[in-house]
Amino acid sequence: SAILSRALGFVGTYGGLAHLALMYRKPSVSFYAQWGGTAIGHKHLADAIAISFGVAHQVLKVTDIGLLQHVLPTLSLQPSAQSTGAADHVFTSTPSV
Repeated sequence: SAILSRALGFVGTYGGLAHLALMYRKPSVSFYAQWGGTAIGHKHLADAIAISFGVAHQVLKVTDIGLLQHVLPTLSLQPSAQSTGAADHVFTSTPSV
């Protein structure tokens, strides 16, 4: 949490760290592969925290990469070296010339 408190923002999987980022008033983009096992109330809580603190936050399904590519055209989703599914992909960005 000490690192997150000094970070500019959070990009990662949706869960406790994404909520912690909001509590530190850090903008965040978090991802999930399948929603199962997480109560929708947790997402509503994250939305309420973000609105209350005036912090930008978005929770996206990993397959929504197309949306991100629209606003960040150099972003791509690549399988990790030991990929076993959608949650094992990494985002990469090609620098603009």
